[in-house]
Amino acid sequence: MTDIEYKQFITPCKQMLQERKTIDEVLRYLRKETNSKVVSGVVLINGLNIPSAEAKRLLHFSEAWRDVKERDEKFHEDLFSALEELDKGK
Repeated sequence: MTDIEYKQFITPCKQMLQERKTIDEVLRYLRKETNSKVVSGVVLINGLNIPSAEAKRLLHFSEAWRDVKERDEKFHEDLFSALEELDKGK
Protein backbone atom coordinates (compact mmCIF):
# COMPACT_ATOMS: atom_id res chain seq x y z
CA MET A 1 0.00 0.00 0.00
CA THR A 2 1.36 3.40 -0.91
CA ASP A 3 0.98 6.50 1.22
CA ILE A 4 -1.43 7.97 -1.30
CA GLU A 5 -3.74 5.00 -0.92
CA TYR A 6 -4.61 5.99 2.60
CA LYS A 7 -3.42 9.59 3.08
CA GLN A 8 -6.11 10.94 0.79
CA PHE A 9 -8.73 9.72 3.27
CA ILE A 10 -7.27 11.23 6.44
CA THR A 11 -8.55 14.79 5.98
CA PRO A 12 -12.12 13.75 5.08
CA CYS A 13 -12.21 11.40 8.08
CA LYS A 14 -10.91 14.07 10.45
CA GLN A 15 -13.52 16.47 9.06
CA MET A 16 -16.27 13.90 9.64
CA LEU A 17 -15.21 13.51 13.28
CA GLN A 18 -15.10 17.30 13.72
CA GLU A 19 -18.66 17.34 12.41
CA ARG A 20 -19.53 14.90 15.21
CA LYS A 21 -19.92 11.90 12.92
CA THR A 22 -19.44 8.55 14.62
CA ILE A 23 -16.52 6.24 14.05
CA ASP A 24 -18.90 3.83 12.37
CA GLU A 25 -19.95 6.56 9.93
CA VAL A 26 -16.26 7.12 9.21
CA LEU A 27 -15.78 3.38 8.70
CA ARG A 28 -18.79 3.22 6.35
CA TYR A 29 -17.27 6.07 4.34
CA LEU A 30 -13.90 4.30 4.20
CA ARG A 31 -15.48 1.02 3.17
CA LYS A 32 -17.48 2.72 0.43
CA GLU A 33 -14.40 4.53 -0.86
CA THR A 34 -11.76 1.81 -0.44
CA ASN A 35 -13.54 -1.50 0.28
CA SER A 36 -10.44 -2.35 2.30
CA LYS A 37 -10.23 -3.20 5.99
CA VAL A 38 -6.48 -2.73 5.76
CA VAL A 39 -6.71 0.83 4.40
CA SER A 40 -9.44 1.59 6.94
CA GLY A 41 -7.22 0.35 9.74
CA VAL A 42 -4.21 2.32 8.52
CA VAL A 43 -6.32 5.50 8.38
CA LEU A 44 -7.55 4.91 11.94
CA ILE A 45 -4.06 4.19 13.27
CA ASN A 46 -1.80 6.52 11.24
CA GLY A 47 -4.30 9.20 10.34
CA LEU A 48 -6.54 9.46 13.38
CA ASN A 49 -3.96 8.31 15.96
CA ILE A 50 -6.12 5.51 17.32
CA PRO A 51 -4.06 2.80 19.04
CA SER A 52 -3.80 -0.36 16.94
CA ALA A 53 -5.66 -2.62 19.39
CA GLU A 54 -8.54 -0.13 19.57
CA ALA A 55 -8.57 0.28 15.78
CA LYS A 56 -8.78 -3.49 15.37
CA ARG A 57 -11.67 -3.66 17.84
CA LEU A 58 -13.50 -0.78 16.14
CA LEU A 59 -13.15 -2.43 12.74
CA HIS A 60 -14.10 -5.90 13.92
CA PHE A 61 -17.24 -4.82 15.76
CA SER A 62 -18.35 -2.06 13.38
CA GLU A 63 -21.64 -2.07 11.54
CA ALA A 64 -19.67 -1.08 8.44
CA TRP A 65 -17.84 -4.43 8.35
CA ARG A 66 -20.42 -6.62 10.10
CA ASP A 67 -21.15 -8.66 6.98
CA VAL A 68 -17.59 -10.07 6.95
CA LYS A 69 -17.13 -10.50 10.70
CA GLU A 70 -17.77 -14.27 10.71
CA ARG A 71 -15.48 -14.80 7.72
CA ASP A 72 -12.72 -12.82 9.40
CA GLU A 73 -13.14 -14.66 12.71
CA LYS A 74 -12.90 -18.00 10.88
CA PHE A 75 -9.77 -16.83 9.08
CA HIS A 76 -8.11 -15.91 12.39
CA GLU A 77 -9.15 -19.21 13.98
CA ASP A 78 -7.82 -21.20 11.01
CA LEU A 79 -4.60 -19.21 10.94
CA PHE A 80 -3.86 -19.73 14.63
CA SER A 81 -4.80 -23.41 14.44
CA ALA A 82 -2.38 -23.88 11.57
CA LEU A 83 0.35 -22.04 13.44
CA GLU A 84 -0.23 -24.22 16.53
CA GLU A 85 0.01 -27.37 14.39
CA LEU A 86 3.25 -26.16 12.84
CA ASP A 87 4.62 -25.38 16.29
CA LYS A 88 3.76 -28.91 17.50
CA GLY A 89 5.73 -30.38 14.60
CA LYS A 90 8.98 -28.71 15.60
